[in-house]
Amino acid sequence: MLSVYYLGMHKTYHAVVDVWNEQLADIARAKTSIYFEQYQVADVTEGKIGEEYIEALIKKAREGLDVRCVFDFVGSVELFKHEKLVDTLRKAGVDVFFYKSRSVLSMKFYPSYYFLRDHRKMLVVDGNVAWLGGVVVTESLRGSEDLMVRYDNPIIAQGLATEFKEQHERLLDTQVIIPPLRSVGTDSFLVGNAPGFSNRFCYERLCHAVMLAEQSVTIVSPYFSLPIKLKLIIFRQLRRGVAISLITPRDTDNALADMGRESYMYRCIKEGLKVYYLPFMNHAKAVITDDNWVSFGSTNFDALSLLYNHELNIETKNQQVVQDILSITEKWKADITPATYEETKHVSYPFYKKLLGRMARYFV
Repeated sequence: MLSVYYLGMHKTYHAVVDVWNEQLADIARAKTSIYFEQYQVADVTEGKIGEEYIEALIKKAREGLDVRCVFDFVGSVELFKHEKLVDTLRKAGVDVFFYKSRSVLSMKFYPSYYFLRDHRKMLVVDGNVAWLGGVVVTESLRGSEDLMVRYDNPIIAQGLATEFKEQHERLLDTQVIIPPLRSVGTDSFLVGNAPGFSNRFCYERLCHAVMLAEQSVTIVSPYFSLPIKLKLIIFRQLRRGVAISLITPRDTDNALADMGRESYMYRCIKEGLKVYYLPFMNHAKAVITDDNWVSFGSTNFDALSLLYNHELNIETKNQQVVQDILSITEKWKADITPATYEETKHVSYPFYKKLLGRMARYFV
């Protein structure tokens, strides 16, 4: 399967290993600065992918570059607990920050804070090259599929660099988090999510885009659990005759999330949703409407991403980007027949899994 599409000022990748290789190559070529925001950096022991990233960042910091990293405490807990390695990073000159939302003690009294994660994934090199998408750094997803776009475009790269710095300051100073909603170039927007009712820009923009779709909506997400408003919009659009399809792995890396998805997938199929179950793990996140608009980035189509997490997407009508991502989605679902109600896992689940799924759909 072809893993790289090249069109103009961007490349779109869907093989996780290709993203790792190209990001490490960009880091090695860096001359002035590296800004790296990542939900999960794991497998930091010798010979593993996490160690390759950490060693690359240390090397560039020792060369005198401005190297800054924002990692999520939960997603990158293995790195956080490796005090010696974190100390080596900081002594080399890397500005390392772990986003924890609240202290562990606070989490005991306010368990909801556990879900307020920094789920964003971006890399900006020298203010000229930028990456945005869903790829994380963990051996458990080696060989899987995802979606990441590399922009060789100073306008978008500088927009993402500015957002990285602003997010770093917001998290560091525990300020009220107002996520981005601003243009980067003539046909693209940088759209963020943050905890809080008034800060869910990704959620609101995705609801709006699906609601305005006239012909088709394609959703790619490994985890799928719809908040009430989005569910009502999708069901209404299905009844209006809009063709809506979901591309998702049959089995993900999170069994509880699978139960949450399946707890009402049968209902979605009965309403007319076409579900393409992939036989491999696919960690990509994208929404395409009417084949002329796309939103992609770190945001899953589930309650956890849409309501609680810090997320970051780019939405665009740039037809090169749209057609690029469409080509990949068509390859993913090639030769796959949409699932019937009888083919959903829900049919064969025992009672306890159905019950767990109903509870999990709101927070996993």
